[in-house]
Amino acid sequence: TLPPHANLNEAIQIILQDRIGGIPIVDEEGVLTGIVTERDVLKLLCRTYSTMKVKDVMTSSLLVQEPDCPLSMVTKVMTSHQFRRLPIVKNDVVFGIITATDIVRYIGSGKVFESLVTGHVAEVMAKPVRDLVNGNLYTIEPDKTITEAARKMLEKGVGALPVIENSRLTGLVTEFDLVRALSTEQQNGR
Repeated sequence: TLPPHANLNEAIQIILQDRIGGIPIVDEEGVLTGIVTERDVLKLLCRTYSTMKVKDVMTSSLLVQEPDCPLSMVTKVMTSHQFRRLPIVKNDVVFGIITATDIVRYIGSGKVFESLVTGHVAEVMAKPVRDLVNGNLYTIEPDKTITEAARKMLEKGVGALPVIENSRLTGLVTEFDLVRALSTEQQNGR
């Protein structure tokens, strides 16, 4: 946690060091007064202009899953690697991105119970991930600036963008990547 008088750089350093999406802000009595998230930092990035390119901050060595992969496999991979999202790819074509939010939304919405026959959790976990992937896929090119990437993420309400070059997935840029890049630029005095 951080106190209300902490500065943004303190929050950014905790986000980067602990690889977390947000920091609760608590007062002297320990009462929650707010939260600073990666998305809040992105809003600041959008106010400035960076010449740094997406290709310079993206993750290019990606772990991906196929659309027919069962939910049990995807959740196991996401948990073991501490990923909040995974690209879903088949034959070099990006099908979408599955997120932890997609999985929670699926389970929490009650849709999971509509298709149950046996009532066993294994039945739920055997569901192909393609059935959970959001139909909206927003992408970005590697030569776009990180400012453009941040603006697109905020506009579309997503936490990551697949990086596409010549119709192929070449990387993934996340809110975390952009926060790290902003921090680096600030430290270098840009």
